[in-house]
Amino acid sequence: MINYRHMRIEVALVFLVFGLTAPIFAQDIWEKPFTQWTKTDVEKIVNNSPWARTEEERVTVGYGNPPISYKVIVRLRSALPIRHALVRSNQLNAKYDQMSVEERVSFDAKTKGLLDCPACANNYVISMNSPITRGPGDDVVGVLKDATLPQLKPYIYLANDKGERRELIHFATPKVIGDEAMFFFPRLDGKGQPLITNANKEFSLYIDPKLFDNRQLPFTRLKFNVSRLLLNGEVAF
Repeated sequence: MINYRHMRIEVALVFLVFGLTAPIFAQDIWEKPFTQWTKTDVEKIVNNSPWARTEEERVTVGYGNPPISYKVIVRLRSALPIRHALVRSNQLNAKYDQMSVEERVSFDAKTKGLLDCPACANNYVISMNSPITRGPGDDVVGVLKDATLPQLKPYIYLANDKGERRELIHFATPKVIGDEAMFFFPRLDGKGQPLITNANKEFSLYIDPKLFDNRQLPFTRLKFNVSRLLLNGEVAF
């Protein structure tokens, strides 16, 4: 005679075990070789991942008008997953997977600088850009196209959870509408110590609204969780 009570218990235990262990087997996109990433994978990494944030501010201009959304995408540009995603995006656009060996070698030589990023060895690099959906007015970051380093330095910096800071030392302006602005902060202090290590819980990018001509921004402080930036036990940034 079948004992249905015991059967129900066994089935419940099977579901419980699989329910508890399923997350263990889940693999984050960035744990796969980047040459296997799809277009969807790339978009997730560069727009909404531990290394990239899309921040939005809804602004009402004039009585009775619908609110307007301004978006700013902030990327930890010196992080290897972001560089991998940008290279993979170029690969997908060029149909890299269908190339011959010789064509891949030539393509890899052209993207080597983006992948290796020599400036990343000594700097934390952060980029910002505004997605364009309605027109040039969406480009909040575009107001920086004529900005200079001395003008920007008082209004932006990096700081860790111990209060240590890195000041802006270089800036690359956006060249066209929707283009990225690039901010460079020194990786090491005078004693050769990095700002962000495994011992930190978080760090923040601070921005004074004056940097953007006092336009409303989605943030003035953007925090990043260091534990989510670890790859093979090391901070990827």
